[in-house]
Amino acid sequence: MYDNLVQRLESYKYKKQVDEFDSEVKGYIEVYKGMIDV
Repeated sequence: MYDNLVQRLESYKYKKQVDEFDSEVKGYIEVYKGMIDV
């Protein structure tokens, strides 16, 4: 699960400007934040 999550968010890494996040990406970000908050 973690690898899939990181793979989906990789396209946004280190970019100065990105397109607006859709609801799917926002969900992935929330899951990732929950994982690193443990």
